[in-house]
Amino acid sequence: MNNQLKSKTRLTYIQIIFQHLSTNTDIEEILNSFEKNYKGKFIENFNDKKKIKFEFNSNYLIKLINYYIQFIKSENYISKIN
Repeated sequence: MNNQLKSKTRLTYIQIIFQHLSTNTDIEEILNSFEKNYKGKFIENFNDKKKIKFEFNSNYLIKLINYYIQFIKSENYISKIN
């Protein structure tokens, strides 16, 4: 996997975490939503007026999400984040 795709995957991971923390929606539901609604779609870049492809590596993202799920199962994970 190239570095650009890894970076995009990490950014997707961060978006999923923040969505989980702000909405308290199930993490699996958020992940499925990203897979269904965003992967491979083109998003408008406001600076260049071009469209960029929203892409990420699903296997790598799932691995990162699994680490996050283990973390949130620990006690007081919100206080650890703060």
